[in-house]
Amino acid sequence: MGRPKGTPEKLTAAAQKQICDRLELTMPQNLAAEAAGISERTYRYWCELGKNGIEPYASFYAAVRMARARGAANLTTRAIKGEKGSAAALVLLARRFPREYGSRAMSSGDDADGDWQTQYEREVEVSAAGRASSKATERFNEAIALAVAGEPTDGSSPSGKLITGDGDER
Repeated sequence: MGRPKGTPEKLTAAAQKQICDRLELTMPQNLAAEAAGISERTYRYWCELGKNGIEPYASFYAAVRMARARGAANLTTRAIKGEKGSAAALVLLARRFPREYGSRAMSSGDDADGDWQTQYEREVEVSAAGRASSKATERFNEAIALAVAGEPTDGSSPSGKLITGDGDER
């Protein structure tokens, strides 16, 4: 059926920019749309039309995907630098992008297409797994610090000796 004739199109350049700006901050998709005055249902409909290559929704969908990727890139950069806020960036990455940054046990499915309850359950499990693996987090943080300092991260030390999993050199 669609919208009645004469009804103005809600997909405007301004609405697209507002949504994409918020997605780049890694705001959840439904909230980014609602903050721009677009219902979650309309947003998902536009994305579905975009996936099917229907213009102007295909351009919108491409912009949305790019904004989400830029948001992940911003958080990844902050996490790798190891500066203030890097731990928060890691948590946000695991929660906002569980398929890419969450634990492998939580990687099934696509958070963009999943329902909110499934996504919430994944976030809770990822959070619990993160708390349970403080040793892994320590090793990850050490690897980031070494990478930022320019040290090799391939398991060897600057002296060429192999570094074992428990930190001993051989």
